[in-house]
Amino acid sequence: MLYKIKDILIKYSSKNTFWLFLIFLIIFYMRLFYCMEPVIDWDESVYFTVSRDILTGGIPYKTSWDHKGPLLYFMFIPAIKIFGINILALRIFTTVCLWISMLFLYLASGKILNDKERLIPPLIYGLFFSHPFFGGLASNSELFMMMFLVIATYFFFKYIQNARPAYLSIFYCGIFCALAVFIKTTAFFTAMSFPVYLFFRRNWLGGYEPGRLLREIKYYLFGTVIVILPIIGYFLLHNAVTDFFYAFFYFNFQYVRTTSLFDSITNFLDFLKLATILRPELITLVSFISIAYLLLKRDMSREEKHFFILVILLTFFSFMGVLAGRHMFNHYFLQMGLPFSILIAFAVSQIKINRADLNKICICIVLALLFMSSIRPSGKLIDRKSEKKVISSVSDYISRNSSANDTIFVNGGQPVIYFLSNRSAPTKYFFWLYHCSPWEDILHLEKETVTAFSNNAPRYFVYTKDFLGRKAEYLDKFMLDNYHVVNKVGSYIIYEKNKI
Repeated sequence: MLYKIKDILIKYSSKNTFWLFLIFLIIFYMRLFYCMEPVIDWDESVYFTVSRDILTGGIPYKTSWDHKGPLLYFMFIPAIKIFGINILALRIFTTVCLWISMLFLYLASGKILNDKERLIPPLIYGLFFSHPFFGGLASNSELFMMMFLVIATYFFFKYIQNARPAYLSIFYCGIFCALAVFIKTTAFFTAMSFPVYLFFRRNWLGGYEPGRLLREIKYYLFGTVIVILPIIGYFLLHNAVTDFFYAFFYFNFQYVRTTSLFDSITNFLDFLKLATILRPELITLVSFISIAYLLLKRDMSREEKHFFILVILLTFFSFMGVLAGRHMFNHYFLQMGLPFSILIAFAVSQIKINRADLNKICICIVLALLFMSSIRPSGKLIDRKSEKKVISSVSDYISRNSSANDTIFVNGGQPVIYFLSNRSAPTKYFFWLYHCSPWEDILHLEKETVTAFSNNAPRYFVYTKDFLGRKAEYLDKFMLDNYHVVNKVGSYIIYEKNKI
């Protein structure tokens, strides 16, 4: 027993472990400023609300509607179950998930990179998710989707490094790829790079065992089925299969169709132009320089060339995943964090740098990151502080003046008000969809909302001055005919139902 403890202490006191721990602390420090923010990104407010609905007996898509994968909403349930309505706990939980991604990326890199070089991918990956421009500070779907894809990558790297086929690793890879897809559909593209690599790898390796590709694909698919069947079973059990397929497949298909592929590329280029500090176009440029450098490099070993092809496939399919979103919100680019971080590290590994110089470079990077993370624009600080106070005040007012059985409707404001006030909406379409196309037409919002309000009119309407009168007329008319103003907080106006 004493020898085992000694071995563990020696293992975790290595210099590499110190650097990895320091990278973890830097990423946590960069995210720490935002841990108490009630809203960083609009989408996460929806996810928190759906998760709370599940905990109170609701069913995703049936009692609270959104179009992301069902596993995303279940991700937050442990944190909400243990800590309750606690934004800080959810922020820390999200950072822990990011740490898990970084750890598995570090482990995966050890399969193909040297001791010091394997620190580069988790550092770059952590930066992708720790700068406000990218949207990774929020509890966005990409962060959790990519966590499962990184773990899948670890098992895939483990598989291709083995001299003899260990199909269990492919099975695990399939499981985590499927989990990622049921967080967000665009994960499908990155996941496809693994079977595509296996297909072409068969022709590159001499003496490839006949039937091996078929067994690899079989284990990969078996892993995905292990995930798919319980999810379908859950919705069958709760009589919500139609709701699930309509939201997760049909609506997403229609949503993507609203923007052409050409417009998607244009949106992506516009996104690059908007970048500021830690610019994604700079990281993209470095990544493509890395590709060019590696393509021109002639002295790579056969194994290194195969790995380079795998990373190129990861890069290409991940980029297809970014474009698949079509609308190109900033957080879509986070899907490139995995291939870019590995690609840049692999290029660095091909440049001969002595250990002393590499240590100096690492120290400079750490100091630069600490300096950059300590600079926060004062104007944005004031705005965020004001927004936090307003949202908290609105949520507190509703919570104090209503019961758990009362419903509310937030139209034009932040859906996180549902979560913070611990109140539900009378309709499953609880957040502000009514100005968007094709949402109104596809979801038949007017019919659904009018019916829901007739059966259970909300106790409070929460509007913002900025959007009043710009949404569906039938909502405005219903509110003005049946409600009166009881409170104003910042840009928010709270209407209470008239007493009969």
